[in-house]
Amino acid sequence: MNKFYNNRRQPERNEKAVEPMQNKMFGMPGGIMETYSYPAPVMDHVIYIDDLEDLQDHLSRLQLIRMLQPDDSVRIIINSPGGCVNIAMAYLQAMRESQGHVVTHAEGMVCSAGTILWLGSKERTLSPNCEFMFHNAQGGTYGDMANCHDQMVFFKRHFDRLIDKMYTGVLTEEEIAKIKGGGQVWLNEEEIAERTGAIILDEENIARIQAGQQALPFNKDHGVLGEEGLPEVHQCNSMEELVKAIHEAKAKDKEEDHPKDVYLNLLMDDGRNFKLNVATLSEEELKDFTVAELREILVQLHGALTGEEIEVKDNNRGRLVKKIIKAGKDLHDKLLG
Repeated sequence: MNKFYNNRRQPERNEKAVEPMQNKMFGMPGGIMETYSYPAPVMDHVIYIDDLEDLQDHLSRLQLIRMLQPDDSVRIIINSPGGCVNIAMAYLQAMRESQGHVVTHAEGMVCSAGTILWLGSKERTLSPNCEFMFHNAQGGTYGDMANCHDQMVFFKRHFDRLIDKMYTGVLTEEEIAKIKGGGQVWLNEEEIAERTGAIILDEENIARIQAGQQALPFNKDHGVLGEEGLPEVHQCNSMEELVKAIHEAKAKDKEEDHPKDVYLNLLMDDGRNFKLNVATLSEEELKDFTVAELREILVQLHGALTGEEIEVKDNNRGRLVKKIIKAGKDLHDKLLG
């Protein structure tokens, strides 16, 4: 996340360095409606999104996102009750085409089509006490009855597909079924942060960002993880380590005539090793790992269990922990049971 705040290149020798803003504002007015720009050698922008009703109101903002250069960035701040899904999809396409760095940020309420817009970015942040509401599309049609029927059948299929694509990995299967059935799902910022790995910009994280430090992820048991929290996994040799442990365990079984445990060894970026007993993995043992780390652990366990490499897209911490615990027990039983 710090890339968004710290990605400005240093001025060349003959360039005049820009003085930092004393009030530490996140932006200042620019020349495009509803857009704010940072006074820096590269272009950093802030776009505010409230209603999503009229595409004409969003054309300049969509074009700004498309025109970003590789060193540019934009922060899209969403505080919206929702609106037209097609406008949210226009923002997603602009993000795909953009060469710049795009961050979506949720404030106040992010509802309906606003949730699609927020989820459309690879990097997301949250304000404290914001709320999310997910539901099915609303609308209607008129005209020839046969055509109306065909259109509504298409709309049902189209929006069911969109719900699956955008919300799988964030909402549970039960919640997705509820939405498709006409219900609503409400989540607060802590629940969203836990499910997506998004950063909550509370006072502590804002102070860290302004000091040039890494923002801290949210943990449901301890709030934001402190300095003693685990670093992100940048290198993981667990597959090789696990295969080695399996062979050693089998060899010792033959020699000592009793089973040994199999351990998953994770090499962290600071050189520390964490050894996880695959047979006794528990929620308590996994609570301090980030969502990204949990996904990597599950990939390694599944590879050792089946010999196949999988891609894990699930961002729900609870489901990931349950899958890891089950995969660990299955691996232990298969090898040493």
